[in-house]
Amino acid sequence: MASALPLINLFVCLSSSVFYSAYILSDRNCISIGGNLASIHNINDHNWISGMVKKALGSDKWAWIGLSDAIQEGKWLWTDGSRFVFSRWGSGEPSNKGDKEHCTHINYIGEYWNDYLCDAKLPSVCVGGR
Repeated sequence: MASALPLINLFVCLSSSVFYSAYILSDRNCISIGGNLASIHNINDHNWISGMVKKALGSDKWAWIGLSDAIQEGKWLWTDGSRFVFSRWGSGEPSNKGDKEHCTHINYIGEYWNDYLCDAKLPSVCVGGR
């Protein structure tokens, strides 16, 4: 029996330094393998993606997701063009510390999101096939 749910393929870039990259390079990498940086639309998506990062990397490491306000401060957009309807910001986040934090990673203080410097090198979560 075929599933009514869309097929989702998750690629988590692992611990090789080649896969730790700045946000824009992570986004380009996701596109090159047929996906996008992950968009998260509800708590189930968040828990699933966070769990996959933990499983793949062995801990709650920070990892890029596809949310940014680089185009306009305070206007958060998903790189896949989907609507921004859910967030899991940590306390006091997004903070835009030093007017330089415009990209988002998961697993901040374990289970939250944080805005961060886009040129920081982190693993990334790519999702394709939605």
